[in-house]
Amino acid sequence: MKHSLVILRTLLVLLVLSYSVSIQGQHLTISTGGQTGTSGTNWSMSSGVLEVTGPAIVHPNVITSAFSTGNVYVQVTPSAGGGTARDIAISSNIVYTGSQVRSLTFKSTNSITVSSGVSITSSNGPLNVVLHAGSGTNPDNGRIVLDGVTINTNGGHFRASGGASASWNGLTVGAESARTWGDDESGISFVGSTLTTSGGSVYMDGMSYNTSDGDGSNNFGINMNKCTITSGAGQIDILGSVLGRYTNGLGTHINGLTDNVTISSTSGTINITGTGSDQSTNNNGWRSGVSINASNFPVSITSVSGAINITGTASFANSTVNDTEGIYMSSTMANGLKIVSQTGNISLAGSNTRENTGQLCNSLRFAPSNITDAIRI
Repeated sequence: MKHSLVILRTLLVLLVLSYSVSIQGQHLTISTGGQTGTSGTNWSMSSGVLEVTGPAIVHPNVITSAFSTGNVYVQVTPSAGGGTARDIAISSNIVYTGSQVRSLTFKSTNSITVSSGVSITSSNGPLNVVLHAGSGTNPDNGRIVLDGVTINTNGGHFRASGGASASWNGLTVGAESARTWGDDESGISFVGSTLTTSGGSVYMDGMSYNTSDGDGSNNFGINMNKCTITSGAGQIDILGSVLGRYTNGLGTHINGLTDNVTISSTSGTINITGTGSDQSTNNNGWRSGVSINASNFPVSITSVSGAINITGTASFANSTVNDTEGIYMSSTMANGLKIVSQTGNISLAGSNTRENTGQLCNSLRFAPSNITDAIRI
């Protein structure tokens, strides 16, 4: 495979905050098996910019050492002519130990994957963590996989999204969704993971949009299971969307399938949003804008004083599908699904363009087992 990369250093510096470090490259892997120092195979560091001209494996110490002088900006760009995916894989822990506020940004032309068992943490000062996928145009997709990972920003913000760039809480982030065009995939997968921000805001935006065929089993914009998100005073925004062709599709899927799910704040607002649409031809399955299920283990969405807003939009046009919901909530156990704010407002807003066309086509549907307090709001 032939690789080439043109680096316009002046433009790159304008993209990064003062005294920051940038990493540009193709198929970048962060691993303890990677190279250290100021240069290596297909990469070199000069004047605070780490340039990568081909597939590179970089030791995490290259990043953690750079925190001493400023923020770290990791960017993977396509080769000249495009047409080949450029991904980032993080397979080793990244630990920030300094006391000043720092930002760590991973910007990938396509997907970003953090391996199971890996942690990105700060032990002292706040660390903003930004995962920006799908920033390229050919191919123009990129999903974010955070399965079995631990993230602790210690007061810093966390954002996982994609597409074009925008400003958010003083950070340059993806303005759109992290997205996949494939079958049986999620734009963002957050399974078996823990995210703690201790006052920092949380933002996740994922989309699944498959157009190739309709025989895939489960397509989700965001898929959450066996996970914990705690923000303290920080706001939590979870946005998922599903479009295109599939059998079963959910915009935002929160499910206690293999273990508990906890999403909590103290005073921060919690916003959970899901949207769904489809196109012909699709296999006949179930689909919802937002689906929250205590199927095998409890699901808890709670705040002390923050508001909780859950919004689900269904515009599934395929008339052969008879199970479509704006918001779907289910529980199979006592105290299984809990949506509670001690003093904040709670809003559940569902809409469905096919409402009343069938028993299972609703704007808002509760499906508890015949057990006391299966669903508590």
